[in-house]
Amino acid sequence: MKIFLRALLFCFILIKPTWGFAQVTFEKFYDTGSDDFGSSVLALSNGYVFCGTVLDDINGDYDVIVTRVDVEGDIIWSDIYSSIGVGDDYATYISPASGGGFAICGSTFDPEFGDEDAFILRIDGSGNELWQEQYDGGDADMDGANYILESSTGEWIIAGYSSDKVGQYMWVFITDDTGLLEWETFLDLSGDDEANVVLETDDGGLAIAGSSYDWDNGDYDGVLVKLDAVGEIEWSYYSIGTGDEHFNDIIFDSYGDFLLAGAEEDIIAGDYDLLLENVDIDGSITYYSHVFDYLAGDDEAYRVYWDGTDYFVAGYVEDTESGDYDAYLALVDAENGEILSDVLYGDFGDDEFFDFDFTDDGGFVCVGYSTSDSGNDSDIYLVKTDENGEVSDPVSTNNESGTSPVRLYPNPAQNEIFLTELGYTRYGILALDGRIIEQGQVYDARIDIAMLPAGTYQLLLTGTAGQTVLPFVRL
Repeated sequence: MKIFLRALLFCFILIKPTWGFAQVTFEKFYDTGSDDFGSSVLALSNGYVFCGTVLDDINGDYDVIVTRVDVEGDIIWSDIYSSIGVGDDYATYISPASGGGFAICGSTFDPEFGDEDAFILRIDGSGNELWQEQYDGGDADMDGANYILESSTGEWIIAGYSSDKVGQYMWVFITDDTGLLEWETFLDLSGDDEANVVLETDDGGLAIAGSSYDWDNGDYDGVLVKLDAVGEIEWSYYSIGTGDEHFNDIIFDSYGDFLLAGAEEDIIAGDYDLLLENVDIDGSITYYSHVFDYLAGDDEAYRVYWDGTDYFVAGYVEDTESGDYDAYLALVDAENGEILSDVLYGDFGDDEFFDFDFTDDGGFVCVGYSTSDSGNDSDIYLVKTDENGEVSDPVSTNNESGTSPVRLYPNPAQNEIFLTELGYTRYGILALDGRIIEQGQVYDARIDIAMLPAGTYQLLLTGTAGQTVLPFVRL
């Protein structure tokens, strides 16, 4: 793992509790198909759950995946929800449900009509589907959901986009806890708009952040729209810049105002820079607008959080020297928006974070994608750090003996699994209670698991490379 600390180290800056036990940290890759992407993650009391998108190599389309792992990143359960649509399905965000379980939103392509619809998938805490609904924005051609939030009254608030032959609009809609559509609005700011995130406000309204096309200047602006309690626009705030800007996330800061994160185009350098803007609760005053050009390439912030003391952003930066992208986590000064310190994650290939969350032990869990592990396709990339943003045991291989960096893939799998190392000649498949279910010889680093019922297992490998135990999931 590549770690680069700029400015002061996290450990000298973070105002966090001193934990009296060793924190578990890891860096793991989850490979199910040719292309896997993690989009959103939640920290739980005894592990983590994340959603993403995987390519079905057999059918040639993308499906939604949700995976629950323990505190060490080992899979507890993982489900692919191929029933959402017959075309490509993409998961964008996962939210906890007050009644237990989770809600996931995204988009699904309908090849029959040739258009795209938004969806909500509701699952319980074990990944079992409770219900799913698809939503078509009126006469729209292409619709999608970027963010889902449970309201204070137990309803689901969804933000995304809806387009027709005239243009694309910010689309915000609300459903009840069974997925029944209760209310929706289409915000036509310029004819080419998109909502990336939505928040409830104290006055019963909504704050929506995203992007809007400026026809006068010929570029996109980041935009923050405030709706009142009946869905009418109270005011709109547009980002300050000369090129394209967009907001990916928004929070209430420690002063009760808005902090926005995204990216801004540098029209001189021809790249994108990380963008942070802080505006007052009425959208009338800009306290600061900062752009950060990290390593001379494209930089972007996807998510921003506040832990009660400090701000943190996650995203990616482009290293123009190595020609790849690195996942990025930064500490931001709460008063003036300056970046105090940051950490880069990833080795060779591209690595990006799309979401992160605070963990109970004061650290961070981040999710995105990485090509560092395979070099050819992308894997879901999950990183658990300590309170300083550091990983003490980078690139986990699930190798208990430590004698070989063997990895199995895909995981979860359906009919067979493969090993990245050839130094093992015998295998045993163990149930979670330790019983040996199957055993045999390893041929060409391939093991047939088609005879196994769906579930979680341990693969015991022995050979000249030593002995290793690897967990895997049979779908």
